[in-house]
Amino acid sequence: MKLVTAPRHSAWNHGLRYKCLLNSWMNKHALIATKTVKRLGQLDDLTEGAHRAVTLLLERRTALISAAVTGKIDVRAWQPPVVSELETTASAVTG
Repeated sequence: MKLVTAPRHSAWNHGLRYKCLLNSWMNKHALIATKTVKRLGQLDDLTEGAHRAVTLLLERRTALISAAVTGKIDVRAWQPPVVSELETTASAVTG
């Protein structure tokens, strides 16, 4: 890309090329930084949602244990759910 008709090896032409390369480099890094900040925001939102879910699940667990201990729910006839062969294989693979 020839911008002006200055001699090919002149200091002025060299400086102009350097400036164009520097601007290109800075634009690329600014774009990367913008995308990174956006992605970090998304990850922060996901992390916050996971923490809320864990907190709610712990509260629910505590409430169920409390209800079972105080006799508000009857757990004497409780049976574990029947797990199909496919679910057992899937949990073995993922677990």
